[in-house]
Amino acid sequence: MEDLQFDTTPSLSRDYIYRYEDSPDANFITIYPGEIKVQVFNPDNAGGSPAGARRMKVEYTSLLGATPSTPTGTSSYALRGPAVGDWTTHDINNCLVGISGYDGRYLSLTRAFNADDFKIFVYKQTLNEPYQRGFIDFDDHKSNASDVIMPGDPSSGYHESFHVNTAGNYMVVYDLKMQKIYFHNAGTTYHKVTKYYGELLIEEAAAFTGLNYTPAPFYQPEKKFVGWYEDALLETAYVPKDLTSDITLYAKFVDSPSVNLRFYDRNLDIKVDNGGFNEYVVFAYGKNTDGTEPLGGWPGRMMQKVVDMGHELSYGYYALNISGQDRPEKVTFNNGCQPFEPEHVSTPELVLPADKNLYEHDVAAWSVMTPVHDAATSYAINFLYETRNCDATGAVNNISSHKWEELGNLFNELAPDVQADLKNATATLSGDLVSQAMARYVYILQKYGTVTFTNFIDRTLPPSGIPAVRGDNKQNFYVLGIMAFIAMAGFFFLNRKRRY
Repeated sequence: MEDLQFDTTPSLSRDYIYRYEDSPDANFITIYPGEIKVQVFNPDNAGGSPAGARRMKVEYTSLLGATPSTPTGTSSYALRGPAVGDWTTHDINNCLVGISGYDGRYLSLTRAFNADDFKIFVYKQTLNEPYQRGFIDFDDHKSNASDVIMPGDPSSGYHESFHVNTAGNYMVVYDLKMQKIYFHNAGTTYHKVTKYYGELLIEEAAAFTGLNYTPAPFYQPEKKFVGWYEDALLETAYVPKDLTSDITLYAKFVDSPSVNLRFYDRNLDIKVDNGGFNEYVVFAYGKNTDGTEPLGGWPGRMMQKVVDMGHELSYGYYALNISGQDRPEKVTFNNGCQPFEPEHVSTPELVLPADKNLYEHDVAAWSVMTPVHDAATSYAINFLYETRNCDATGAVNNISSHKWEELGNLFNELAPDVQADLKNATATLSGDLVSQAMARYVYILQKYGTVTFTNFIDRTLPPSGIPAVRGDNKQNFYVLGIMAFIAMAGFFFLNRKRRY
């Protein structure tokens, strides 16, 4: 049945059944022997079916009962190659077997290896089968015999295979959860590591002897992982070591809310001179007091333009969403150049406040960018770009009524609170991007009239003859007689010099 997709809802069998990602027919393999249940929903692919899209779900029946039992036994993964025989022979003795006590997570095989190549294939499948495991899946840090393993010979036609340098008895382990292969010396034993977060059981992992066991961090939303502890009171920190017995570890966290980091470079200072052409990119480099770099080494992570306007630079406004786990204590905004390079431009190292997320570069201050105002800013950037050629002298319109209608349609698609944010913003050229966009919006309506350009934001417009746009935050005022004429003339004279 072509184009039959797998059901993506959580399944108890997900670790024991693997499907070929590039197969249009939902081909799959069962890792362990056992009885399986196959359900096909909407087999006729009828539109509007209450069963939803045509799809298939596969479950081990042993997992569905009141007292489920994990599939175990000889798996469908087998070693092949001259290191264990040859490339063409299907030998069931080369199949990996599940290690008991870990819910089928680990498969292993201990045997003699020749000094030659091998790879893991699906048992009795053709050699060009897409699902196979090789050197690309090898984890040398968790292998106590990594010194005898190297990439295989690609000229054999079996890419990403393993090559055993020294013949001998070895143990191959395949970790289904991590999708990694470990290579150990024969006789390697293991101890169970049980991990908890409070009373929540996280996992049970195997620590193989001959290696210092270093547990991986555990992640929780809006939390920062501190480390593993050997007691439930989180008083004795675990130190990586070669375990000699089973152990229970407990994860410790501190509150660390995610942050929608924003950066506003009004004057476009953060840039790189790329052969006479200014390239505007902003990176955020994070550092903690313990020396860790949660956003990666210098220059950190590249921030994104909220609205990508190409060379228009998104008007100096950049965004980077950071998870609680990766939230840094300090941040440095930079142009991606190394500090010793002449093109390097960056802010000082800044303490990231707990209650603020927007750094305004021109005033060197932190403030709050709410999700609503962030969305309004995205619209403002688009508005400023689409009206960038608006002629302040009134000699040329430079914006079509059709384009104005498009901007109105985009506004109507915004959430009501975002629309209100734009409607109520102060129209001033000295304000943020929303204020600047609203200053231009009001100017266009004042200059060309609401007959040609509808007031789709429904802003309250100044009375006729009163300046619609100011370059500061002062209130408009009336001046009688000749002084009013001089003030208005001076306003429009200044606007002849400004394109906005």
